[in-house]
Amino acid sequence: MKFSTDTKAGDFAVKSATGRSVGKDKSGQPKETVTGTFEPSFEWKEYKLKVDAKLSTAADFTGTVSHRPSFLSDSKFALGFNVAANAEKKENNISILPVFEYQHEKFAFQFNSQLSQSGKPHLATVALNIQPVSAVFVGGTATAKVTEGAPKLKSAEARVAGSFSDVAVSVGGTYEKCTKGAKKGALTPRVNYGILYNLCDNLSVASQGNWDTSGSGGSGPNVSLGALYKVDGNLSFSEKLELGFKSKDEEEKIKDTTVRLVLGSTTKINDNVTATVGVDVNVRSLLGDGAADHTCGIEFKFKQ
Repeated sequence: MKFSTDTKAGDFAVKSATGRSVGKDKSGQPKETVTGTFEPSFEWKEYKLKVDAKLSTAADFTGTVSHRPSFLSDSKFALGFNVAANAEKKENNISILPVFEYQHEKFAFQFNSQLSQSGKPHLATVALNIQPVSAVFVGGTATAKVTEGAPKLKSAEARVAGSFSDVAVSVGGTYEKCTKGAKKGALTPRVNYGILYNLCDNLSVASQGNWDTSGSGGSGPNVSLGALYKVDGNLSFSEKLELGFKSKDEEEKIKDTTVRLVLGSTTKINDNVTATVGVDVNVRSLLGDGAADHTCGIEFKFKQ
């Protein structure tokens, strides 16, 4: 169960979320988890200045000050910091987070970094997006890990997206670390796609998928098929079917497959309150194969 709020009053805004879940730990014993976040913000419009903060029960605190200078109206400078506590190691990791953004008509650029004081590698990310022709966007993102010596590429992504009438399509590829198999820890290629089609004013269907093409024990094709039906302005239903296949390992054997069905319903109780109910079902377990790791939940959103 989750409760979230979104409140605005003048230049101040506050978002909060509180959640409680009940499940099982690794030993199979019942486990209750309570989470919460608190996000205040203040925007000083006269000086184009904004202050944001976020505090969570994960012993994590982030604060950011951003400014849009008059001499470069399409840009934004931000400077933040993050404090993350590690209870097991009894230490805090403090990071400085400088950000620069520039966006003008058909061109957008972003640079952000994470400078850590605890001996962890620094991170630097560059993102670039352009619109070469109407309704077509081309972009890419690269993240480098900076330690002693030359920077090392951590991940990279390239994508092309377009919107035509009632259809939106995106295709792309990424380089990211393989988490399993013979190439564990190495950068491996992954291709992905996304399609959204508005059949009518009330019904939309979508599909997305990705595939680790390394063929070394990573995740194989993963495909999701979804639909959203809006009964009216106050009630909607959603559905998503997830199909996942493990790639062949070094012995050319299929390790596992995943079939999950997610159903949800969102109701607008009044102008300030929205309720969402959802279930996530492991279809394989219903057929007598796999663990019965089904989940269900409800969320109330309060907005003022």
